Amino acid sequence: LSPRDSLTERVDAVTIAVNYSRPARRGRVIWGGVVPWDTVWRLGADMATQMKLDAPLRIGDAVVPAGEYTLWMYTSRTGPQLIVSSLVRVFGTQYDRRRDLVRVPMERAPLTESVEHLQLSATDGVFRVRWGDAEYRVPLKSP
Repeated sequence: LSPRDSLTERVDAVTIAVNYSRPARRGRVIWGGVVPWDTVWRLGADMATQMKLDAPLRIGDAVVPAGEYTLWMYTSRTGPQLIVSSLVRVFGTQYDRRRDLVRVPMERAPLTESVEHLQLSATDGVFRVRWGDAEYRVPLKSP
């Protein structure tokens, strides 16, 4: 129900590689339903979403050094955040706030067509989370 997927993209001179699971909507309400408001979500299913950078990358206003991380999301109607954690190779229920490297504000935008399977992308200088009726995004660039 939640197949693994990955992406590898270039942002300026930086390679970003992300490995994640893609849960399906299956007619459910995603934001505020499957993914409750005001919680930290694993940004996928099963294993926590993994990110690897081969050089430092600016995510929003934060510079993240080269290395391996997990990505999480604080879900909120008014202040969603992308969380980059120093935890690696953990199951998606093993979040530990003490290991947060940065929390970066995300912008939410409605989608005109519903997205069935969670989609993560890092194209055109933007990291995007698309699922159900919404897209969340944060800018990416070389520091």
